[in-house]
Amino acid sequence: MTLEHLSGLCILGVVGLQAALFSGLAILKLLGHPPSERGIGRAVRGVYGLAFGLALLASLAFVGSGRPRIVLPLGDWILTAEYDFHFVLQLDSLSVPFLLLATTLCGVISVFSVTLVVLYGQTR
Repeated sequence: MTLEHLSGLCILGVVGLQAALFSGLAILKLLGHPPSERGIGRAVRGVYGLAFGLALLASLAFVGSGRPRIVLPLGDWILTAEYDFHFVLQLDSLSVPFLLLATTLCGVISVFSVTLVVLYGQTR
């Protein structure tokens, strides 16, 4: 496995973990079995800790690859006679630090907001 593939898999893992957390919590809520605030807090801490680790590993793999840009094709979404829409993920020296920043900020905000709700209770 090359560093480009490792970086791409880590990025997909970051996005997939956050989507899985959101989907899982939404499905539980829709089924009428919402988890407790403490359970949500544990899930958020775990997912964002793992997502930050994957984002950090992706950035190290990207820097280690020495390439200015990594393009990951994720398939074709629309194929017609006149138009093709190819879904690709591009990593460059600007997007990877912003991934780290966004993951860190979202993780910190979500952990503190869940902690405040657990400590002080819901206002309504």
